[in-house]
Amino acid sequence: MRVYRAPAAKARMVLLPGWAFMVTAFIAMAVEGGDALLIGLAAMSPFVVLLGLLQLLVERSATLVDDGGVALRGPFRTIRYPWSQIADLTVESVVGAVSETGVPRPGPGGRPDLVALYDRTGRRRYLPGFSSATVPGFHQEAAALRAEWERRRGADWTPPPGAVPHPAATRVRMSPWVVGLGPAMMWTLPSIPVGAIVLLVPLLALGVWEYPGPQGIMAVLLSPAMITLGPAAVVFCVSYGTAVARARRENELSR
Repeated sequence: MRVYRAPAAKARMVLLPGWAFMVTAFIAMAVEGGDALLIGLAAMSPFVVLLGLLQLLVERSATLVDDGGVALRGPFRTIRYPWSQIADLTVESVVGAVSETGVPRPGPGGRPDLVALYDRTGRRRYLPGFSSATVPGFHQEAAALRAEWERRRGADWTPPPGAVPHPAATRVRMSPWVVGLGPAMMWTLPSIPVGAIVLLVPLLALGVWEYPGPQGIMAVLLSPAMITLGPAAVVFCVSYGTAVARARRENELSR
């Protein structure tokens, strides 16, 4: 069996500061208690859910290839395709992976090529963990996978009725709302501990929480949880909006 998946170690290093902050913030809120604990937990819950989903995505997503076919393993389920039920396997390029001159764009601005699997109903699924960013010798591996499918699909295999051939390296426009999530999370997660240090240390030095400390709504707004989560929410909104706008602009230029 061959397994294709994204390098989990790098993704874990990105998620680690987020989990570390969540644990630290929870301890701080538990010590503080009162309204700050309830409001802080409510503010933290979306981040906890998002971190959990990202962690699950990192740990489970993979493409499994064996003698029986191809299995696409996602966070919650695995979809298996026998070789005979695959209508096509082709490399597709995401818009933005090449510059306007047709030369591959290096660096973080480029987007990877993907392998698309079409079933006999014409539905397309991208192979998780199988991209030019995660698989060394991507095009050779993709060609080998297609050759294996052509060899194992059976002598009696025929194209599905009404199937339309898909040209190699089809350019695909991904939704800007999806594309923007990656850059937004890459900015947001590191900003949580950084914002905590930048804001909490000066406030501690100024003695904001010395007895009797802030009262009423100010006690909530100036709680450690709100001080650290608030800037992170701003960073997410700004970075996500910027990434979505950039993706939409690239899609327009590629039309």
